[in-house]
Amino acid sequence: MDILVVFYSNYDVTFFRRTFKDHLLSFVRHADAEVYYFNTFIKESNYLKRQSFDLIIYHYSFMALKWSCNGALLKYDWLKSIKGRRVAIAQDEYLNSIEVNRFLKQHDVKVLFSCCDRPQDIDLIYPKHLNNLEKVISVLPGYIETKNLKPLNQLKKHDKRNVDIFYRARNNSMVLGKLSLRKSRIAKEFLSLELPHLSIDISLEPKDTILGEQWFLALENARVVLGVEGGASVFDPDGSLSLRVDEYIKNNPGASYSEINFNVLKESEGSLVYKTISPRSFEAIMTNTCQVLYEGSYSDVLIPNKHYIQLNEDFSNIENVLSLIENKEYCEKIAANAYRDIIGNNDYSYEKFVNIVLLKGLKNPKKTRKNKPRFWLKCLSIFHLYIFSQLIKITRNLLINNFFKNVR
Repeated sequence: MDILVVFYSNYDVTFFRRTFKDHLLSFVRHADAEVYYFNTFIKESNYLKRQSFDLIIYHYSFMALKWSCNGALLKYDWLKSIKGRRVAIAQDEYLNSIEVNRFLKQHDVKVLFSCCDRPQDIDLIYPKHLNNLEKVISVLPGYIETKNLKPLNQLKKHDKRNVDIFYRARNNSMVLGKLSLRKSRIAKEFLSLELPHLSIDISLEPKDTILGEQWFLALENARVVLGVEGGASVFDPDGSLSLRVDEYIKNNPGASYSEINFNVLKESEGSLVYKTISPRSFEAIMTNTCQVLYEGSYSDVLIPNKHYIQLNEDFSNIENVLSLIENKEYCEKIAANAYRDIIGNNDYSYEKFVNIVLLKGLKNPKKTRKNKPRFWLKCLSIFHLYIFSQLIKITRNLLINNFFKNVR
């Protein structure tokens, strides 16, 4: 069986994040098939147009072109020349669904793997008359890559960790609604507390972003990490709400969310309940780091006060939460519970995710034996995944170094 994974990356920092690469490479790691990759960032391929595959997967990074709201996703008509059954993986589905549905129909995508788990939200985002989908399958936005796991006994004990409370996030756009704003709110709430006896490493500043293996090392050095569910509570099917919010902020600098909600979003807030467990929760579990999370469902993966310490969204139980954070033995026990229960459950592994995509995406999933690899396709795939990305990385580093050299 031959699989083509179509993705998009300009080889910025996102490409080198382990979360992104684990998702992208899960197919070549776990599918019993010949897997090829093509990055639509580079250029159109006449050679690829003449090829055929058992399955063509439009990766979420490619589907994310819809974020521009300028029809970028619809400019890839040439991909239709490639023969094969098509499926797509979607994330952040609360924005520009009209363009996504047009793409799905034009490319005759048969199965969509979605982070939505409520039928009413799926019907809202993907009405059947706008696409040719046979089915929509609910999946998580990320899973556990077992090849990256350290055994529990090789991870730092909590009494050896230097940071008590750790967190990184960004200030999300207000157009995503109250649910999305929780990412920054939990950070601001903790930063407002006076906790001189605890070591705090919390930031919303872009300059403090931690990437690659350094992110996992930071988690391994922290006893507790904060977190929330990913998602949004506002549905913006054509991007017009985003434009209206941007315009309002431009004319009213420093406007609060309450003000923006009253003047722009009040009719849209709550139109969608798009919530899912964040890949960050799995990363914390992999490093045996205790999580303090806002109350929520977390895709029914985590159990409150067994796998994480639950923080009420109104902060009414903050005193109790802080006393639990100070209890190193308790935090280590909660983290170990999550490690044993979640890591030991294959349902949350990338191997299981790939099996779901093949089982639900293929017309005849029983025919999954490997074909003989196609040499030029394999070369093209390696170039797009590894060689070109490293060339871009080296070039950027040289440009940055030369810039600072000239500045000096």
